[in-house]
Amino acid sequence: MQGQPKGIKTKTHLSARLSKSLTAYGLAASAAGVGVLALVQPADARVIFTKTQQKLGPLHPVINIDLNNDGTQDFRMAVSAPSFAPSHASSFLDIRGGPGHFVTVDLAHQGQGGEAAPAFPAGVAISSENKFEFRSLFMYGCGRNSSCTGPWHDAKNRYLGLKILINGEAHFGWARISVHRGGFGMPIHALLTGYAYETEPGKAILTGDTGELEKDSSLGQLARGAAGISSWRTKANPPQH
Repeated sequence: MQGQPKGIKTKTHLSARLSKSLTAYGLAASAAGVGVLALVQPADARVIFTKTQQKLGPLHPVINIDLNNDGTQDFRMAVSAPSFAPSHASSFLDIRGGPGHFVTVDLAHQGQGGEAAPAFPAGVAISSENKFEFRSLFMYGCGRNSSCTGPWHDAKNRYLGLKILINGEAHFGWARISVHRGGFGMPIHALLTGYAYETEPGKAILTGDTGELEKDSSLGQLARGAAGISSWRTKANPPQH
């Protein structure tokens, strides 16, 4: 019986080194694939956030908010200059929604003869459960004796709850605002630092939600490859002391 010709083998065995290299390559490729997904996800995020720095005061008494960035102003926030009438001095901050655009109502506060807009902290759900109005809503007011009232009194990074109609369907959003007054007889100042809305009709949005991935999420760790996997394993299995 003739033997097998030289150079021909019936079975192929991977060396331990080659097998280890292929395994490492597979892990790296998987991590790279996760990285691609991590990069794609923000584009698919349902919450659209717009960062801004718009000041409201004597030189700029009006801020227009285009919540979904379609070129149409959805909300108008305005501050009145101090009025020094014989009996009183006053200044007011108000917010108004345009046609089909609404602001949440604070049932606990009243001002300027009407309803007030609440100053929500972060993490509050804005949804169909809230009450909304499109007409002008009171935010903050100061009188002659330097007393100031309203839910936005000295508010720092507080949130307006908003609702807009897109193709006849309700979308919920928020605007982040800080408000202060310099002192007696001084005008009210406000700063708009960002706003966001939910692209899915009827879905609630949390105040402060920008739709961005958390930097320390497991997905983000894996996207960084071997170093991320090591960090993820450490978090999943912390050392015992």
